[in-house]
This record gives sequence, C-alpha cells and structure tokens, in this order.
Amino acid sequence: MIRSLKELQFSDVRSELKNANTTTIRLTVAVVLAGTLQATAIMFGAKGVPVYLISLTLFVLYYICHYRLKKATIRYIIASVCLGLIFVFQSKLAIIFFPDIQILDPNSGIDSQVVRGGSQLEMGLSQIVQPVFFIINSFLLILFCDLARKKFFLDLKKIFNLSFIFVIMIGYFEYLSKSTGLGLFPHSIIHSNTGYALNYDVLIDGKPRFVSAFAEASLAGAYIASFLWFFLLTEKNKRILWIFAPLGILGLVLTYSATGYAAFLLGCLLYLLYKTPRLIKPLVIIGIALATIFLYEPLKNAAFEKIGSQSGVSRLSSDLFSAHVFLNTYGHGSGLGSHRSSGFIANLLANIGILSILIFYLVVRPLIKLKLINPFCFLLVIYFFSMSIGIPDLNNPIFFIVLGAAWYEMLMAIKAKNKMGSN
Repeated sequence: MIRSLKELQFSDVRSELKNANTTTIRLTVAVVLAGTLQATAIMFGAKGVPVYLISLTLFVLYYICHYRLKKATIRYIIASVCLGLIFVFQSKLAIIFFPDIQILDPNSGIDSQVVRGGSQLEMGLSQIVQPVFFIINSFLLILFCDLARKKFFLDLKKIFNLSFIFVIMIGYFEYLSKSTGLGLFPHSIIHSNTGYALNYDVLIDGKPRFVSAFAEASLAGAYIASFLWFFLLTEKNKRILWIFAPLGILGLVLTYSATGYAAFLLGCLLYLLYKTPRLIKPLVIIGIALATIFLYEPLKNAAFEKIGSQSGVSRLSSDLFSAHVFLNTYGHGSGLGSHRSSGFIANLLANIGILSILIFYLVVRPLIKLKLINPFCFLLVIYFFSMSIGIPDLNNPIFFIVLGAAWYEMLMAIKAKNKMGSN
C-alpha cells in the first residue's frame, strides 16, 4: 500500500538522489544565514546593499552558469520577470486612475501618517526597487524547485537548524553587550543598514530587547518562534537540542514581542492538535515557555499591554487603512512598494490588490499536499501567521527561504510517492 504524501519524506528516495556540489551547498548556507542578517549591508556612502541580496545574487548567477536549467524552470523565471514588470505597470496605473488616494508611505513613520490621514500616492523609487527585489527573491524559490526536479540533495533541515543556532548565538552576544553596557557588539557592522535598522536598540520599560541581527525585536521574535518549532521537530542531536532549545525560548521571552509570543503559542496549539510520534520531548519546553510568558508579571505587562498601547492602536489602524486603500482602488491596489502597514495580508491587498489572491493561491495551494505534520509546512504556517500580524513586507528574505524550502520538500515528497507507486 502506498503511504500518503504527508507521511513521506525525501529520504524515501535518498538512494536515487545526487549530492549537490560543495559550492551549491555553501552558497545555499550563505543565503540562509544572510537572510537572518536583515540589517546588515555593504555600505556605499549613505546607501547600502543588503548582504542577503549579494549572497542570493551570487547563488543565482552560479546556479545559472553551472547547471542546465529545466524548461519548466526557464518558463517560471520568465513568468517572474513578467510579473515584476506587471507590478511596475500597476503602480503607474494606480497613479493615473487614483491620483487622490491616500497611502502610508513606506519611507515615513506609520503612527504619524495614520494620525494625519495618510500621504499622497506618488511614483517613487520604491515602486521600482520592490518589484526588482521580488524578481530576485522569486529566483530562489524557482531554483530550489529546479534542484528538486534534478533530484539534487540539500540537507535543508540541517541548514535551517544551523541558522537558528547562528541567530541565537549572535542574539545573546548582542543582548549581553547591551544589558551590561560593555558595548562589545559590532552594531556598526551587523546593523549597518541604518535606513532599515532603526529600532534595534529600543527599550521596553527600560529593558533591552533580544534583537540578534534583525532590524527590530518583532522580526527576531517571529523568526525565533517559528524556527524554534522547526528545531524541536527536526534536531536529532539531543545535546544540541537541550542546549539551544531553552536558549531559544529565553531569547524569545527577551524579545518582548507580542508577535513572537502569539506565533509560538500557535505552534503549541497546532502541535498538540496534530500529535506526532515525538510528542513527549517538547512538552517540558512548552510548559516552561508558557509559565515564563504568563506567570512572569512584568514580562506579561511589557508585551501584552502593547496591544492596547498607542503602538498597538497604530498597527490596527494601519491595517484598517490598508483595507481603505484596497476598497478605494476597487481591488486594484496602489502598487507594490507604495504602501506599508503592519500586517502582511492587509499590506499585500493594499499594494497589489486582487492579483495578490491569485498569486497566493498559485504558490501556496500545491503545498497543502505536504500536510501540517511536515516540519517545513509547520514552519511555513507559523511564520506566515507571524507575518500576518506583524511583518508586512512581501520581500522578507525569511519568507522566501521558508517558502522555497517547503516547495523543495513537497516536490521531493511527490517523487517519493511516485517511486513507491511504481514499485
């Protein structure tokens, strides 16, 4: 009897896989690690090029030059370029047909714009840059799929767990440097993209927050909450697991991020609903996390009272403003890169309108085959939830990395099912 796809891992076809060459593996590791260095850039005067963009570009160029692309891969690359051009064209149309629409300018503060009723929609550099970033990011997703079609083996579980440990180690170095006042952490390097890393040193009730190499604590919280669950589900080395899982939970606590807490609690709920054979191991860690979050009163106040604070109200207001943009452009959207609110879904609808629903359906619908029991699918669901409530950016590197890994796993699982069906 053929097992269901949700029970298959690509280890079922491991004997038929070819190992990706060393350079491909190293570049993949570089891309994944660089995705966590969201505030790090190579600066050229006042402007900076993110290290993630540099590493991804090197990965794409090497892959295209070294491997012969499948015909389907070439078609997807052409489609992604066309879609990026459509986004630029959409921005121009929005200015022509909706010249009086008010948006939340990505280059200005959300709170002040919400108070004054938004900013005038204008064509700017962001409406060009964001579609270009989308094209480059989509290449990662497409090439991960190409690797799967070629049956090249990438141990993405090990790479993702390495990135989690990397984030935790940098995070404690950064946090202890701030909390002790020693100033040993190289912020000038790690948070060098000064136009983006604006909130890495923000305090809550006088307490520093666990930020690691992210631009702000909410991004760190979303990452840690999501990848901590992946780490719990996939790490086989018990010593490493019991060292870095508790450190990860404490790091999550120290982010004081309501987004991170909500994402982790969603993971708890989903894990208990979808019981797996490895249920017992994380229960102690889950209990410690819940007790820490809900029983430590100062922490609870610092994070959850934020929902009713001015910041929380502004976030909700910005998402309602996105709904206003979506409705007043009749579902067309104001154009990718023109508007920025607080939540991913609201922001996407305001930017590219009904087109976003179609794109989401085409990209995510096939992944339902994986089912939630698969750790990559589990990771994607939790991280997507955290983006929906607190990370609005479509061109979030972690999102494309996780999405690409889920597609890679899904295609490998399909190959495993086909192999068993032919036996």
